[in-house]
Amino acid sequence: VIPELNEWHQTYSDKLVIIGISNETQEKVAAYAKDNIQYANGFDTKARVKNALKVTGIPHVILINPEGIVVWEGFPKLPGHELSAEVLESIINK
Repeated sequence: VIPELNEWHQTYSDKLVIIGISNETQEKVAAYAKDNIQYANGFDTKARVKNALKVTGIPHVILINPEGIVVWEGFPKLPGHELSAEVLESIINK
């Protein structure tokens, strides 16, 4: 998923903001992110966001439009419900 998020971050930077939120420590994520993640990262070591949203699988993606409405949520690789570039473009172009 990270390669796709990096690609979307570059391709749609004028229409989309990607923020990764991890419940791991900043040091642990930073060591990996330095060479692999090109988008912003936030850290929630107490898993407040994960617990509040009842996230059961990682990665979990939530797309929120400028009006604050969730327009897509789920596991991006779930068969039949994948978050693809085509799905993303259709959401952006609505």
